[in-house]
Amino acid sequence: MSERVAPLAKAFASTPLAELRVRTSEGFIRLVKAVEAPAHQRAAPPKPALRGFRHQLFPTVESGHPYDVISADVVGIFTPARDVPQPGERLADDAVLGNIEALKLQHPVRSGGAGVLIAQVAEDGQAVDFGEPLFVVDREAAGKPPPSDAVPEPIEPPRL
Repeated sequence: MSERVAPLAKAFASTPLAELRVRTSEGFIRLVKAVEAPAHQRAAPPKPALRGFRHQLFPTVESGHPYDVISADVVGIFTPARDVPQPGERLADDAVLGNIEALKLQHPVRSGGAGVLIAQVAEDGQAVDFGEPLFVVDREAAGKPPPSDAVPEPIEPPRL
């Protein structure tokens, strides 16, 4: 049998195939080429998986200021609510921010309390997994008054 395998292995080595399987009435053989990367190339470092993220997850994080992440509680397709607030707007207690469709059922995504929406992470129509971030909320800002849009008067330095 080895006299029949040697020419087969030699022919296989000259092809671009990575694997060859041959089955005959006498038996079965599987030939596989070892794949070697060129020595002068280095593998690129892996990039973080940010598939589908629209916003930076934690923009301008203040030191020691935690944000809450509203995550998917089921696997399905995410759809934001029609009246979802924009980043920076206040959220009402238990407001519906969107839905996740799973098995033809709509599962509401709720805010879980008052706060300020920092970012919407999931896109409309995006497939989401269990625990995947959907929204980022600042709960501590819920008790603070809304930021004033008034421009402060410039203060002149003392004249000497």
